[in-house]
Amino acid sequence: SNVYADDQGKEIVSPLEYETLGLMGSNCGLEDPDDVAPLNAVVNDLGIDTIEVGAMLGVLMEAGQAAFGDAVFMMAALEDI
Repeated sequence: SNVYADDQGKEIVSPLEYETLGLMGSNCGLEDPDDVAPLNAVVNDLGIDTIEVGAMLGVLMEAGQAAFGDAVFMMAALEDI
């Protein structure tokens, strides 16, 4: 398992998987894994699937609820869950 850490070396999430990077990252317009990792940590804490959440967030963005790449919107949507 990999451990994704911040610039101080503190763990943000483990693991950060390629499916998560694909669906919660590029599918939602995020280009930086530093934006994906905290979202992944919240999804893990909620006990839900990162692939399904990434798909859901992409649908919300496509529907015009936020711009692609809006990590703040994505975190707020997770807080609603």
